Amino acid sequence: MSITVQTLFGTFDEKEFEKIVENAKNISEDEKRFSFLSSSFVYKKEKNSSDALLKKLIQLTEKEDKQKRTDDIVVEEVDANLE
Repeated sequence: MSITVQTLFGTFDEKEFEKIVENAKNISEDEKRFSFLSSSFVYKKEKNSSDALLKKLIQLTEKEDKQKRTDDIVVEEVDANLE
């Protein structure tokens, strides 16, 4: 009976997985540092986003920008009162 291991990177049989683990244990400190600093994500596009989602994102972004501008104005008013 063969054991199969499923990871984020694919499905491997037991021997392949053991090789991957052994190779990971044997990498140098520089390789570990580079690997840590160079992590990345791979996105797979399944379908186009809806127009409603885009509109919602635009609204949320505009609301956040407006709030930031309001916060900036309040800070300036407080600073003016301190003088």
